[in-house]
Formats: sequence, structure tokens, C-alpha cells
Amino acid sequence: MKIKSTKQFWWRLNYLKRNGGEITVTDRTSEMDVKDFNRIESLVRKRVRWELGSEGMAAWDACGYKDIPTLAKAYRIK
Repeated sequence: MKIKSTKQFWWRLNYLKRNGGEITVTDRTSEMDVKDFNRIESLVRKRVRWELGSEGMAAWDACGYKDIPTLAKAYRIK
């Protein structure tokens, strides 16, 4: 399930608590790591769009999981 808003997150959390769900925190990624990853992902997507064009990008995007760190290394994006 993809959480789309803060309101949805809190509603879902409270729903799970009420129904006996066990809540554990598993990922404590720092905010800077997330910002850096988002920046790298944006640059990789720009490069792929430039190389493949709009139609190729749509096909590439529909293929599922993308290994962004490996693509960034291949394109020498830091």
C-alpha cells in the first residue's frame, strides 16, 4: 500500500493499532540520504529520457524496478 498523504498515514497507523497490529520501526534513513537519492534519481531519469526519447522512456518506466545507483555509476553521476 502506497501512502499518499500524512492524513492517510496516521489513519492507517491508528487503524492497525486498533486491530491488534504490531508496529515496528524498520527504516531510519537520514533526511540528507533521501534528498541525495532523489537528486540522483532525477538526474538518472533525465539522462534516460534524453537517450531513449519519450516513447522509450515510457517503455523503460513500465518495466518495474530500476537499479538507480548502478545506472548513476554507469552515467558517472555523483
